Amino acid sequence: MQCPLCESRQFKKYGKIPNGNFKYRCEICNNIFTDPEKDSLTSLDINLLRSADKRLIKRKLIKFQYIFSKLIFGSQSRINNRYPMNQLGKIIEERFTKNDDDHQSPSVKHPIFSGIDHQFLYGFCLISLCTAIAFGLSYSISNNFEERYFSMFYAQASAFLQGRIDLGVDWTHDLILFEGKEYLGIAPLNGFLMVPFVFFFKEKFTETWFSNILYTILIIVQFIFVERFSAHRNKWQRGLLFIFLALGTMILPCAVISTSWFNAVLSSCIFHSLAWLTLFYAKNLRQDFIGITFLAIAATGRYHLAIIFPIFIAKAWLSRYRGNFKALIALCIPVAMYVIFVLWWNWVRFGYPFSVGYDRITGAAFFAANIEKYGMHNLVYVLPNIYHGIIGFPKLIVQFPFFQIDDLGNGTLAVSPLFIYIFSTKNLRSSSQNLAWLCMAIIAVPVLSYVSTGWRQFGYRYFLDFLPYASFLLLKTKFNVIRPVPLFCIAISIWFNIIGPIIFLKPEKFGM
Repeated sequence: MQCPLCESRQFKKYGKIPNGNFKYRCEICNNIFTDPEKDSLTSLDINLLRSADKRLIKRKLIKFQYIFSKLIFGSQSRINNRYPMNQLGKIIEERFTKNDDDHQSPSVKHPIFSGIDHQFLYGFCLISLCTAIAFGLSYSISNNFEERYFSMFYAQASAFLQGRIDLGVDWTHDLILFEGKEYLGIAPLNGFLMVPFVFFFKEKFTETWFSNILYTILIIVQFIFVERFSAHRNKWQRGLLFIFLALGTMILPCAVISTSWFNAVLSSCIFHSLAWLTLFYAKNLRQDFIGITFLAIAATGRYHLAIIFPIFIAKAWLSRYRGNFKALIALCIPVAMYVIFVLWWNWVRFGYPFSVGYDRITGAAFFAANIEKYGMHNLVYVLPNIYHGIIGFPKLIVQFPFFQIDDLGNGTLAVSPLFIYIFSTKNLRSSSQNLAWLCMAIIAVPVLSYVSTGWRQFGYRYFLDFLPYASFLLLKTKFNVIRPVPLFCIAISIWFNIIGPIIFLKPEKFGM
């Protein structure tokens, strides 16, 4: 038997009803209920609420808040610690005795629920604030949400709805030309994600709208990161860290610029972050399977992320199933499905399963000479990528907004300097932190040896391939956020990442 409201199995007997059956009080949500297997005409609370729409809505709202808070905030320790258990017991008894006599449901103002409401409101307000800033900034660029450049994923989604995979468009950038047909050269995750939106909204749904939706989802995931991985900090520090991640990193410029290339890293980062979060907290094979599946989905948007499949599988298997080869096979199933998908995707386009077609892609003329001389990946690209991706500082000027951007990219440590703290050596790193560093090092191999730094951009959009691990390391690093240096780093990060995309898209607003 379980509580019909929160499905908890932690409950105690709480008296009897007139027909002699016991009633029970849930220790998690304090719902009073009876055994559903007993024949009873007087099943309290839940049955009564079914006939009272207003109370039912209130109950469902409480259940949603409970589940959402449990997902984000983890255990209820921070809430329960406000009330010692003996005091909490007295409060429960006083609140419920009167309700029980009147055969009414417990008051929804119980201290546990008011704590959950408070946490829920805290998260809702922070996420809503950052989302409003992102939407407002995006709208201010051109006073609308129309597309910024080629609508590549919109064209791909439209083609899918017409039963085609070739685009049939009039541009040539980032296309793979094969037997008289044009195929998008970017991995297809966003094309599939946009299908339902294009189906319902047609041309009204632009990639600018899509990028803002992706931004909102991604900062919700980052909020969960902050609450889970930085639970040792107080609310003010956690709030500042979330604001930094939402407004002071490449998440915001990618959403504001909102072209197909930037949307590609946003969507992949969502699933990549969920993969790391799920793997970190996984306790059974099903959860490990889900985590690796999230990574497989992320890799359909950024093919090179498949390189860390072995790390995820090894981490799960060696931690919980060492020697269990059936579990190892189960963990490999998402990888097998990903490989089958990529082979199929290549075959339906080119009739050949073992090439993604990058050797035929029509890139910008800017890279043509380097590609002809060195190829798509080469060690000669590493140093430019390190400069533009990690350390390259914007050019400082005396007039507002006091800096100029480099179209090839501005280093992450320059425009989001709070990440410098992940290099802190004050505390010994845990095995999970070492694993995060390993994943970043492996991903860096294809990213830093690639011919392009991201080309025309503000910041370094490829940084989102590393974001799940960089934010994890930052949140796990022990430093006081409410100190002058970290506060300055947060402030300068927000300044760069709000003004930067405006300079990139509308330099004339600043006389540039």
